[in-house]
Amino acid sequence: MKKQDIKKDPIRDRIINLIIDVGNNKKKYFNYFIFISVFL
Repeated sequence: MKKQDIKKDPIRDRIINLIIDVGNNKKKYFNYFIFISVFL
């Protein structure tokens, strides 16, 4: 059941992968955030 639920919910999977990616690359995302903030 749980394995099927994961396959039916790719959006949640992408969000989890994004959170993991942010966790692994905080410095990179922080730099992007500053870059965007400067131009807003």
